[in-house]
Amino acid sequence: MSLKATQQDCNICLITNDVVPAKYKKLFDVIKEIPWTDSAEDKEWKVDNRWKLYHASPYDETIVLDTDMLVLQDLENWWAFLKNYDLFFVSNV
Repeated sequence: MSLKATQQDCNICLITNDVVPAKYKKLFDVIKEIPWTDSAEDKEWKVDNRWKLYHASPYDETIVLDTDMLVLQDLENWWAFLKNYDLFFVSNV
């Protein structure tokens, strides 16, 4: 919810195989299933599906965030910075 509150001009896609309760569906512009099945279904860390996000995103430009992140400010400057890269991974959080 913090993402929708702070990024009002951005489209948000949720990629999940979980059922999304009706009261939360309005927070997302698109809800898609994880392609090629959920490779991390029985795992504590769900990183096995990360590579699929590149294929699953309906957008030309995508920033991947975990659902447990709390976004407190506008991330517009991220888009400007990331325009210089085709693909970018953070190394320090």
